[in-house]
Parts: sequence; structure tokens; C-alpha cells
Amino acid sequence: MKAQLLFVYIHKYRTICEQGFNLSSNYQFQFTANFQNKEYGAPILSVTTNDQNIAGLFNGTFTDVKAVLGENGAGKSTLIQYLTFQSSQHPDYMEYPKNEFRDIAVYSLEDPLYPFQIVAGRDWKPNENLTLQGFDNGKTPMIHECQELTWDDFYHFPFEVIYYSNVFDNKPEYNYNGLKNISTNFLIRQDLKDFLNRIEGNAKVNVPESVAHAFQEDGRRLSFALRFKNLLPFKLPEYINVFYNRTSRADLKDKLAVFKSQRSKIGKATFQLIKSWLEKTETQENIQVSFRAQFQLNYFEYFILNYLLSESDTTRQYHKQYPAYRIKIFEKLYNLFDVEKGINNFNSLIDFAHLEEVQINNKRGIGLGDTSLSRPLSLFSDFDRMLSDVFESSTDFSSGFRLKIDDRALDIHDHYKLTLYATNYLNFNFPGMSSGEFGFLTLFSRFYYLIDHRNFAGSKLQKKNLLIFIDEGELYFHPKWQVKFLDYINTIFPIIFCEDYKVQLVLTSHSPFIASDLPSGNLLFLKKGIEGQLLPFNREPAEGNCVVADAPEYTFGANVHELLADSFFLEGAHIGQIAKRIIYNLVDFFESKENIQQYNQEQVLSIISQIGEPWVQSRLFEQYNEYYEINPEL
Repeated sequence: MKAQLLFVYIHKYRTICEQGFNLSSNYQFQFTANFQNKEYGAPILSVTTNDQNIAGLFNGTFTDVKAVLGENGAGKSTLIQYLTFQSSQHPDYMEYPKNEFRDIAVYSLEDPLYPFQIVAGRDWKPNENLTLQGFDNGKTPMIHECQELTWDDFYHFPFEVIYYSNVFDNKPEYNYNGLKNISTNFLIRQDLKDFLNRIEGNAKVNVPESVAHAFQEDGRRLSFALRFKNLLPFKLPEYINVFYNRTSRADLKDKLAVFKSQRSKIGKATFQLIKSWLEKTETQENIQVSFRAQFQLNYFEYFILNYLLSESDTTRQYHKQYPAYRIKIFEKLYNLFDVEKGINNFNSLIDFAHLEEVQINNKRGIGLGDTSLSRPLSLFSDFDRMLSDVFESSTDFSSGFRLKIDDRALDIHDHYKLTLYATNYLNFNFPGMSSGEFGFLTLFSRFYYLIDHRNFAGSKLQKKNLLIFIDEGELYFHPKWQVKFLDYINTIFPIIFCEDYKVQLVLTSHSPFIASDLPSGNLLFLKKGIEGQLLPFNREPAEGNCVVADAPEYTFGANVHELLADSFFLEGAHIGQIAKRIIYNLVDFFESKENIQQYNQEQVLSIISQIGEPWVQSRLFEQYNEYYEINPEL
């Protein structure tokens, strides 16, 4: 038996109360218990086998695929959050009852003696009271008693748990006990940490989360796009546009204005150097300069702002000559930089900086460490050399340059990371791509990021069984791509994870296209409880709570219009609400009901002529003819 998470019963979590969730397409579990006078007893867990599976539906990489479908507020995301954060020891103390331990999970192992593992809350006294039904063939499940369901505490829990969502609502999300969180809410913060871990002086810089996230996301997308460009449902642009970030020059001018009014707080030499630099380089706008000079100017103003004008109190405490050292580097840079050609050979600048650092070290016996300026200059010198052929082949592109999308572009992007200190000085941009295309790259690139050898964050998968949760992964896709969403996953995931991994996939969706791709056994339908409805066990009101609903009997290969006709997806007419209201107004108009919007004959004819559903249009034309024949004066 393959390793799989099969079933979860949740006693109480947010809007989920006394509900069992079948997460397997191979088995159907049922949990019942006596609930009388708020007392719980006689728990029974039964299982039957689903024999309606379709062999070979998914690539052999997948052990199972389960789609959780439901309307907004039905509890889809809540279930996923429980299975990821709560079950990875997310400290959600305000929303989870710590005084009652009644949750149950069933999972399977590749163990011939005990393939089924049952973990049940201690309040059930499972080893004494839990009755099992349907577990035949002499394979008695192994039962474990627990307090809370946390994967890390499970007996030989075989899964690496991965969570993906591209929804950003600024909720704090974390990683616990090995959870691989690649959601936008998490990465927009984690990317800043990873970003700072790769740059100099990371304890002193102030980088916006959005800047770090955009930069890291670009790197993930680029890495994935280059590796899988032949599998994409769209054509990548031939080049990446790389734009200069001109904010450093504007910030330098602002600093000069501040320093001018507070000249006593800054050395005259530094003030004059900034002023002279801005005056010298201002001429670039009026003369023909090389692309290398433009590129270097963009970096050097970034370097001046973040290195030469940024001080560390700790460094000054140990190295009194540090301010003078920075001024010397600034002077050397000013003298070497040619406005038209830039600097062709960095060695003299780097050697000069290194000699100054040796003298400082000899006087104090303590090196400058991260505040050393020779290292970032050396890294940028290497980066500058990598781009030599780019500058030679560039044409009219004064605001940046272009990179051909190939493996070398990824090497350039990776080396660029090493040259960063605070904010970015270059912006990498895929030209002409739509938000849906970016969404496609975002989804799959984050999974590739987990195993990409270029991943500086060091996030690696330790276990070979992957339990992947995707929360509304097709959210930004056009229906044309929603139709193929599972097929994309079925094609690309096996290539990303190769034969080394086995994947159990649980995904949430609103889309009838997902239902059409799966048999009903692979679907879990959720609804929001309505007034008058009761929860299945304790018979308390279900209104507003998550309720497991009956699935349509046949979904696989079903026409989406037929699925939409099922009351699970839509109730009433399957058209937009505004159109529905106008059509109903017309019907009321023809029936001469009171208190309705009045139309003249021209307006009525115009509306009916534009209705796209032939049957509805023909019926309204009939009423139109009848109405105006009876009332010829109108």
C-alpha cells in the first residue's frame, strides 16, 4: 500500500465542527459516535473500498489526487489551513479548543503488517473504545493516542507537507516542523530574509518586503521558465528587459539638499565629493556615452548611497579611521570614473581599497568584515565583466539592456544577487506577458524552487513522499487554461520531481472544469450550512458552518454546463445576475405588473435583440409580439 493521508475527522476548528473528510479516492471512511447530553461515546470508524477508480488517470508520480470543491465560505481554505498550519503545530490558540482532544486521522504506510495507521484524540480512549469496521484481510490498523493532530508526532509520518496559495491578504503564515510553505503570504516575508542573507551588511539595511519578494519571485520564474520553456502554454519573449533603477541618483540629490542645510553634521570633504560627483555625471545626459558607462553609473550611485554614505556605529567604535577610509575610496572612484566610458579596469580601485583595509587591520588588529569595500567592488567587477558582450551588442536602450533568455541569463541573474546591498539597482522584466502567464510561472516555479540546485535559500525536500496542498491554484487563469489545469499539473509535476518523489495532491477550487476532469470519488464537496440545517453528530445548528455535501453521481467527462446545472454549483438561472434582473424585468413588464421599471418599445426590442441565449430570446420575442399587438398605441 502506498503512503497516503486518507481521512481526517475534525472535532472543532473555526467553522468546521464534527465533520469527517475523505481525502482518498481509494477508500471511503465513515466516523460515527453517540452524542447525547453533550456526552461523547461509542466511536465507530468504518471503511469501504472505492472500486470505481479509473486506472492510469494520472502519471505514476501521483499516488492520489483529491479536489475539494465548494462555494465561498464553505470551508475549503479552512480545511487546508488545518491540514497545514494546525497540523504542523501552528500556535492558533485563540481558535482551537485545547481542552478537547477528539480529532482523528487515518494514513497509510508502505508496511505489509500495519498499512493503516490511526491517530485519535485521547478523549475517545481509542485503544479501549474505538470500534473498527471494514478493515479486513487480517491487516489490523495500528492505533495511536494523541492530544492534537500534529504530523511531527505521528508514527513514521512519511510525508513532506507543502502548501501553495497565491492569494495575498497579509495574514501572517509560518513554517512549522518541516512544513514547506510556498504561499504568497509567507514568501513575501521569507523572501526578505533570504534576500538579506545574500547581501552585505544585512543587519543594517532596510529593504521593503515587496522589493525583496519581487526580486526573488523574478529569479524563481526565470529559473523555471528556462528549464521548462517547451512545456509552457505560451511563448516566452526572446529577451528579458533589464532596467536601471534610477532612485539612487534621486536619493543622492535629496541627501545633498539635506547636507547643505546641516553641513556641520557632515565633513566638508564628503559634501564636496557628492556635489562634484553629481555635477560631473550630469553631463551624461548631454553627450554620447557607452552603455557600460551608463550601467556603471547606475551601480556606483547605488554604491555611494549604500556603502560610502552609510555608517555603522560598531565599525566606527573599533576603527576611528573608517570615515577617512570611505572618503579615500570615494575620491579614487571619482577620479577613475570616465563619464563617457566608465571604468574599463577595476583592479586599481580594488587594489587601492584592499591596501587601505590592510593598513586599518594592522593598526587595530581587527578586520572590517562586512563593511569592507573591496569585496563588493570585486563582486561588481566580476558582474561587469560578465556583461561585456551584452554592452558590445546593445543598441538604443539607454534605460537598461536586454538579455537573451537562456542559461546564461540565469547565471547573470544569480551573480547579480551577490552584488546587492540594500534595494535593487536593476529590475528584471519579462516584456509583454499577461497576469495569467505570470500566474502560471508563479505556480510551477515555486514548486521547482524547492528542488532547484540554484536555490540560495537552501530549502530542500528531505522525504520522498510529498503531501501537496494547492489552495485555488487556477485562480488567475482564463477558462481556456482552467480546462487544462490538472493536465498541466499531471505533465509538469512529474518532470519537476522526477522519479525520486511520490505526490499526493489535495487542491481546492470553485471550478466545474476540475470536477469534469475527475470521477466523483476524487472529489470532496463542501457547503456552508444554512438556517434549519443540523450538524450530523451533535445535532447543533449547522448555519454558517462547513458541511460535507453529497457529490453529483457522475462528474468525470461531464459537460461543464451540466455540472453548472447541478444545484451544488449554481442555483437558479445560470447567467449573470445583472442580465437575470433585466430579463425578469422584461417578463414582469409584459405581464403588466406594478412597481417595475417601464421600457418604451425601442428599448424593449434593443434588449431582446442582444440576448445571447436563443431559447430565452425567442420566448421574449413571442411575448414582445403579443404585448404590442394587444397595445398597438405603444
